[in-house]
Amino acid sequence: MKNKTSNELFVLNFVQRVSAPQTHAKRLATLRKMMQNCPNDLTMIQWMQLWRGFYYIVWYEEMRKGGEELIIEMGSSDNGSFLMSGFKALAESWNSIDAFRIDKYMFLIRIMLRNCLQKQIQTVHNNNEQQKLFEHEIFLKNYRQSIVNQHRTFEIKADVIDYIISVTSQSIGLFLHICDIYLEELKLIVDEKIDEAARPQIYYELLLPFIQWLALINDDRLLKSMCDNIFNHLAKQTLLNESFIVRRIILKKMYETILNMNGFYSCTTPRNNDYRVKILDHYKQKLDEFDGKTRNKTKRKVVIGLCRKTKRTKYETVTNTPFVRSIVPLPMM
Repeated sequence: MKNKTSNELFVLNFVQRVSAPQTHAKRLATLRKMMQNCPNDLTMIQWMQLWRGFYYIVWYEEMRKGGEELIIEMGSSDNGSFLMSGFKALAESWNSIDAFRIDKYMFLIRIMLRNCLQKQIQTVHNNNEQQKLFEHEIFLKNYRQSIVNQHRTFEIKADVIDYIISVTSQSIGLFLHICDIYLEELKLIVDEKIDEAARPQIYYELLLPFIQWLALINDDRLLKSMCDNIFNHLAKQTLLNESFIVRRIILKKMYETILNMNGFYSCTTPRNNDYRVKILDHYKQKLDEFDGKTRNKTKRKVVIGLCRKTKRTKYETVTNTPFVRSIVPLPMM
């Protein structure tokens, strides 16, 4: 009982101190002291109350006067409860943020997502099935217990990303922002820390939660954002700098997984299946191009003569598409 009372006093004292107007230096010192002395046995309700204080910290800060440094320090925390409660708290209060301050919270979400992606990629890359990321964290523990009895077509190793999608999908604006920055942050980390041989598996595991939520989300705006900014953007831009083999492996695994979810989509709305079919058609077209089955992409070289200056053979690249002469006569000169 005494410990519970002390935790409540800690939360109340922190929120009161940071919600009052003060200088940047004092607010930063209060934040650092709180992160060092934060109790380990806070409840979910207490963490959500604590985030009212973090909310006001960002609210009062100015980006050009040290606010960026403070936000980076907040988002780079190793405390799993702080990060998971943060996504939940910001999803609940996202619509109340005005246009003059929204950029600060969008930057905070980017730093938090980057932090979670780094930790999740490291866990997946180490292939440690016994140890999960934030295994004893209270929010994820309850979430993992809630999905045990649910029907899952495949096992998701990136369950932290799965939790983030489930929480942020309750706020349309926040989820659209997540979709906008997800592949950008993912590619940034993969290019920096993952070798080429392991990249297909990392991309696949980190995108698997979106494949599942493509069948679970019913809002058309969220579905369109996932289709455009995640699945289509992956094939059109994100993988362009990767090797031919890496691109083909990733798209083939994504295509086969989405294709095999036909039974899972039978219990969803027709709109979900429409987006699924569009993604499959796009990936099938890309795979056909990789396999050389698209006629206009199949090229060959034809010898057309010798170069008079270099005395080397001249070639012309042509496609299988035959040349058709125009039936309209050219005008006389």
